[in-house]
Amino acid sequence: MAAFLLRPGVFAPLAAIFFLATSLAAIHANVHSEMGRKDLLEGDTGHYLAIARDFARGDFSMSYVEARPHRQPLYPLLLAPGFRWFGGDLQILASVNVLLLIGAFLLLYFGILRFFHSRFVAAAIGFLFLHNPFVHAHATRHLLTEPLHLLLAIGVVFATLDYLESRRRRSLLAFAALAGLDYLTRPNGLFIFASAIAVLLLNEAWRFYRPSSSPRPSLSHIAGCYVLALSIFALVAAPSWIPRYHYFGNPIHHGYLSNYLWTDTYKEGHVGQRFASYTAKDYFENHHLGDVVQRWVRGVGECGFAIPIRTEEKLPLLYFLALGGLVATVWSGSGSYRTLAAFGVLQMLPLIWTNLSNPTIRVPYAAELPFELVFAALFLSQLCRVIHRGFLRICHGQLDHKLIFRRQGSGSHHDTAPVCMHNFAAETKT
Repeated sequence: MAAFLLRPGVFAPLAAIFFLATSLAAIHANVHSEMGRKDLLEGDTGHYLAIARDFARGDFSMSYVEARPHRQPLYPLLLAPGFRWFGGDLQILASVNVLLLIGAFLLLYFGILRFFHSRFVAAAIGFLFLHNPFVHAHATRHLLTEPLHLLLAIGVVFATLDYLESRRRRSLLAFAALAGLDYLTRPNGLFIFASAIAVLLLNEAWRFYRPSSSPRPSLSHIAGCYVLALSIFALVAAPSWIPRYHYFGNPIHHGYLSNYLWTDTYKEGHVGQRFASYTAKDYFENHHLGDVVQRWVRGVGECGFAIPIRTEEKLPLLYFLALGGLVATVWSGSGSYRTLAAFGVLQMLPLIWTNLSNPTIRVPYAAELPFELVFAALFLSQLCRVIHRGFLRICHGQLDHKLIFRRQGSGSHHDTAPVCMHNFAAETKT
């Protein structure tokens, strides 16, 4: 029965249907309660809905960038059909996040199946993802960008890992396209792309100069691949950088967001919309080295430990599995997973630094969750192999004991060999 339920054609559809049904029921309850509607419409949601209404009316001038340059267009574009065809029905709009998270689950499940070749590991990590309190909350109680980001970031992680293991150009180009879409979802997609390119180039340099008997691609071939990847990213991200260049003369202008880099409190940083009020000069005029070190230590403690443990609530099993996978990778992992770990850490650095001035939970946790899922799968896969090998050793030890006992009883090697082979076959089948 368990083997049947773990089949990809059985587990994935059943899990997706169950998540869909329970999420839609929760959305229905929230929409019809005052507190639930307030949760769905609070905070940044109003900005996304206003942009979605413009898109639904056919206004794609991106004029919202002039007033709110820190907003991106892809998530409102997905909400726009809900306004155009369903009059902005809140249940329909909230259902978009459910579908995005089902897509993220399927991508995660089949990605783990592809890289770790284990139905159990894929099912276990998929189950932990769907039952993650953060995922459930963003499926049923919020209209924010996190579900779309998770879908695209999981794709980014798997495309990067595939390129590291196969060196296929199409994987690098898929990474660039997905990173471009993630940047169209929220501004820190730019950190993700820059971080990945940095660690991939370091990995290329290490591979190029280390001694190896296998043929290496030429520098011109490698450079051509990365130029093409940069071009694809720029093309995909054009709806973000073209209007910013038009209004501000800066293709990566994101308004007041950079305030958080150079302030100590949310109140100081959250001023204005169109332009930043603080620079690095302002920060270093009023801070010393001890402040910098203390800020980094606090950010690492919050983003690396406190936030994921608090977010996963009663049983942060996913976090501890991922921590085990990360430790195993650093200790004795392959170059591919070490590079992926460096990618994950590097893309978190801006969020770690700004945690003091922007102590949000959802942005850093959503940034680290895709990496957490993959390293949790890595650790669980290794743990299953260790348990399997231990079980085989125990079985073989029992068989050796039976062999010795029967030889002593019969005094003949020829008489006992067929019996032992029969017992070995019978026990390994069970």
